Amino acid sequence: MVFLWDDDYVWVQKLYKKIKLFFTKGILMSLEIIVQGKMNRYYLGSLSDELKQEIEKIKTNLDIGSNVKEALENLVSNDINELLRGFEAQDLSENYPILAESKESGSILDQLNIFFNPIAIEGDNDIEVIFDESSKFKGKVFELFENKKEYEEGDPIDTEKIRQHTFVNDLIQHTWGEGIEAEDKQLFLDSLEMNGASFSKNGWWIGDDIIINQTYESKLEDVDYEKRLSLVEYGNLSVIYKLADIKDFDLQSLIWNFDYGLFEERDNYFFSNVFMAAEGKIYKLNETIESLNQKQIIVDDDWPIDG
Repeated sequence: MVFLWDDDYVWVQKLYKKIKLFFTKGILMSLEIIVQGKMNRYYLGSLSDELKQEIEKIKTNLDIGSNVKEALENLVSNDINELLRGFEAQDLSENYPILAESKESGSILDQLNIFFNPIAIEGDNDIEVIFDESSKFKGKVFELFENKKEYEEGDPIDTEKIRQHTFVNDLIQHTWGEGIEAEDKQLFLDSLEMNGASFSKNGWWIGDDIIINQTYESKLEDVDYEKRLSLVEYGNLSVIYKLADIKDFDLQSLIWNFDYGLFEERDNYFFSNVFMAAEGKIYKLNETIESLNQKQIIVDDDWPIDG
């Protein structure tokens, strides 16, 4: 057994880091941001006239609610196979074809045209930022944004880290908002100041008026107001935001992106998406839900913002 004095231990740790840096130089690494706690997840979609009529008809035969919203909450929250167990297959397929298809798939969500499902990360959630298996921040979400301030020209922060032109998206398309000139440094600084972008030592805090969700914007125009539908799922979640194959990282290259509609609706809401500026591009971190202990689902005939 080898015993090390405190000074020896520190020396060994420094040597280990140097050796690791030598052997991993040029190797691509990954970033993980883990958020845990009670939070809400929104599902934005639409309710077709056909499905609405089927629910109105079938709720009279089932004890699942006095109106369409209550019935839909039951159909989403509970086992749809169990709820529709009393119907003959032929009766269901002839009179309730959409619900019959939902019963076969095991879920009615596929029939609600869900196109966007942001998670509302709140201040009392636990968060850890891990790069290359090393923790860079650990605490509560609100602590991540302590001492954040709105950007003013001349502030001692490197805006070049986020002044990138190309967004690398997933199914949801994002881009800089109208009037944000990423290619022109001065115009970019002016637009950050004008639109109230905030920053801290742990990155940028930027709303959806600066980084636009184009998918959502297009749906505001395409979907009839009367057909809009949102499900709000509440429970204990473990959410992992991840970006693989990056060479380097620092906290000030992160962009914590929030939705103004959710910000106005929820007092303790902080963000939904995470972006990282790297190698001339802005990458949206992939989001996965590791666990869900569902507590409640609420149906609303609107979206958090209506444009």
